[in-house]
Amino acid sequence: MPKQLYMLDELTPEWKNLREKTIRYCKSKNHSKNSISNAERISISIATNMQSMGIMQPKGISIDDFNNWIEGCREGKFRSKELSEDTIAKRVETIRNMCRAGSLKEQLEFIGNWKSKRVVKEKEFWAIEEMNSMDEMAHVWMLSENNKPKAIAHLILSLMAPRISDMISMRWDSIRFREGIIKFQAKKNSKICQQYLTNDIVKAIRIYWDWVSDFPGGDIYLFPASIVRNSGKKRSDAEHISDKTLRKWIKDLRKEVTAKYKIQIQDLRFHCYRHTLAARYLEKGCTYENISLILGDDVATIEKYYADLRPNKAQRMAFERAFSKPTSEDATETAQPKWMKRKVNRNSASSFNTTYSLGGLSEMVDAGGFEPPATWLQTRCSSKLS
Repeated sequence: MPKQLYMLDELTPEWKNLREKTIRYCKSKNHSKNSISNAERISISIATNMQSMGIMQPKGISIDDFNNWIEGCREGKFRSKELSEDTIAKRVETIRNMCRAGSLKEQLEFIGNWKSKRVVKEKEFWAIEEMNSMDEMAHVWMLSENNKPKAIAHLILSLMAPRISDMISMRWDSIRFREGIIKFQAKKNSKICQQYLTNDIVKAIRIYWDWVSDFPGGDIYLFPASIVRNSGKKRSDAEHISDKTLRKWIKDLRKEVTAKYKIQIQDLRFHCYRHTLAARYLEKGCTYENISLILGDDVATIEKYYADLRPNKAQRMAFERAFSKPTSEDATETAQPKWMKRKVNRNSASSFNTTYSLGGLSEMVDAGGFEPPATWLQTRCSSKLS
């Protein structure tokens, strides 16, 4: 959401005061930098939305006002498009903190009970063939001056899929050539993310280091702002590239692969790098703990969000058992007529699983393979043998 849509100067003194209290409250609770940044930004949008509804001070929020605000967010009635349930949930969490910071007990009572609608999202990820094609193009791009940063960005993303905030601000001290790993602390939850480096990626990163270190800040950041600062429109105070720039790089790579290799690469969200990596590990039978060390999420979080990507081998085996067809053999050298087929379950250790069938009917036989013919069988045999 563009920040210029919501200005601090628009807020009433009551809303400004609550915003300041909320920021101090989040700092006192030792929230992460990202959480505090969200409180600073989202509190302005919430206050502006409420003021547009005629609520000029926080203690004036009623349960009906809150419900109308939720529906307005869903329908895009404020200064943004329709918001997803996940985005609304983040805003509700901010307004809860605002209520706690401002001791708004009455409002916190009904806002605290709100739950977002359950939305089941299908995990999207690139197939191995797609990733291999993008990897190949990235290595080709390493020969190009302008495309080196795009190439390195994809190669690291395909290897360990950092969150976008971690990717754009990645520092060179995260690349440990001697140990052959990438290791850094995630901004979102302060978890350590770690992944091994392949030999070809180590080679590509060394080549990239020789190139980018000549740019201002290139000896600190992998993607310093100076590599894209080619006009006065760029922010002079930015130390590294923006998330918008990184998303464009990945989009450029997909387009190039599609055009050159005639392979239609799926137009997926940036976050799908994480889905793809998780699917790749789970398909090979790796554990949630393995993925947790790379993505920097708790094991419980990995299992919650990626369990549906794990191939269910037990279910597949159950399907094959349920729908398997036993092998049919002639009744040669048995007491049964030759036209009858004997079905044998070769996966069973018991000889009592042998059956004889006719016209969809079956009868269990003894271990010796002989059963006295029933009345219906004698009739059929007589007509067949006469």
